[in-house]
Amino acid sequence: MKTNRTLAVLTLASVSLFGFAGCSTTPAGNGTAEISWNRITGRLSTTVDGNLDKAYNAAVAASGDMQYTIIEQSKDVLKGIVKTKSADKSGINVVLDKRTDNSTDVTVDVGPAGSETAARTFLDKIRARL
Repeated sequence: MKTNRTLAVLTLASVSLFGFAGCSTTPAGNGTAEISWNRITGRLSTTVDGNLDKAYNAAVAASGDMQYTIIEQSKDVLKGIVKTKSADKSGINVVLDKRTDNSTDVTVDVGPAGSETAARTFLDKIRARL
């Protein structure tokens, strides 16, 4: 009985640790959407004003602004994907999902070992082009 209780407490503690410790959120301000950074997965997510076509074109252009090499890009009416490599060969992938006719969910994935600064800089470049 005591072993089951200990196991339950340890399980809840680990779920709490991994469920909450890995994320941080930047509050929305100036009419912009909230930005979420997950340090465990290395993903930065937000919603931008602009349809999927504009957001996709902005992500492709941002890749050039960052001087990253595009290794794959694709788009349909609901989703866009831009996969890039930086000078040190680390991968940075952008996934764009249509939310409405005038807004798009953007996820910048730098991987678990990736830099939050790199992800935020990439997102800033995308937003500057919208």
